Amino acid sequence: MLALQTAFSHLITEVREEDFASLFNNHSHVRCPAGKTYFRIWNDGSVQGCPYIPTLNDCGNIKARRLEPRENMFRCSEAKYCDCYTIAMLGKMVFESPLQQ
Repeated sequence: MLALQTAFSHLITEVREEDFASLFNNHSHVRCPAGKTYFRIWNDGSVQGCPYIPTLNDCGNIKARRLEPRENMFRCSEAKYCDCYTIAMLGKMVFESPLQQ
């Protein structure tokens, strides 16, 4: 990784290495907009709500003019990926009650 940072330092504006999962440690579930209002769109036109949750993996294909968004936010217990962190930092993630300790 350091070699890539050195070789492409003129293109890199920020390097983040925090533990994305730590933001979600005290919550058993979150309500996520993936597949409802948050999507990944790939070069081939495929649309994903979340590449890590099988039921949110296929939300359509833009090139085929097919988009199938979810009606409701997804109740997720797998919030630990970089997309989850980004969604949470944008204020789009709904945290359920903290776990009782």
